[in-house]
This record gives sequence, C-alpha cells and structure tokens, in this order.
Amino acid sequence: MTTHSSASKGTTTLIFSTSLGTPVEDLGYRLSDGQGNTWIGTTGKGGLGLTIVEAKGDPSSESWELPGEASLQLEVQRDDGSWKVIGNFQHGAGLHRQVNVIAGAIAVPFRMAPV
Repeated sequence: MTTHSSASKGTTTLIFSTSLGTPVEDLGYRLSDGQGNTWIGTTGKGGLGLTIVEAKGDPSSESWELPGEASLQLEVQRDDGSWKVIGNFQHGAGLHRQVNVIAGAIAVPFRMAPV
C-alpha cells in the first residue's frame, strides 16, 4: 500500500470499458459537481477519460481542476444527444483514485439480413 502525505494533491482518473474489458472509445460524458460547474468530454484511446486534479497548474483538455473534495455526478450521452445519469463518485483531497466505469451492456446498431 502506498501512503501519500497530506500535502499531496489529489487526482482521480476515469476509465471506461465494457464488462468484457473492451475499452469504450468516443463516448460522450458529462461531470457536474453540484455547484454549477460541469465538464463535458469524450473518451479517448483505451477508454481513457479525463483526470480530475486538485491543484492549480496548466489545465488541459484532459484535466479538470477542483479546489478540493467534491461529490461528482457522471452522465453519458445517448445517441439522440440526451444525457443519462449513471452514477456518482467522490473526488478526494490528497487521494489518488482510478474510477472504472463499466458498461454492463452496449447497444450496437446493425442491420439484420432478411430471412
């Protein structure tokens, strides 16, 4: 077990995959902190989402800076553009976390050949 000092800045990384472990790429998702702040993004290669950081620094499109602990709501974007709440998680001050978002089922549109 790794121990981090209280001076350590917290980070939370999101990773999206199917229940079979296949990464979910190009999925739209939205995070909100309940204080009116939101972050909208799309999963990247390997199902990688953003990293939430507790620090002032060089923000990038892959990170969202928060001042400390926060309870975050996670939503995913449906094909019609609407949003579906799929859960909540806690970003902790001074903690380093990885949040694995696992889809139990994924609908893939395809055409069936006539019988």
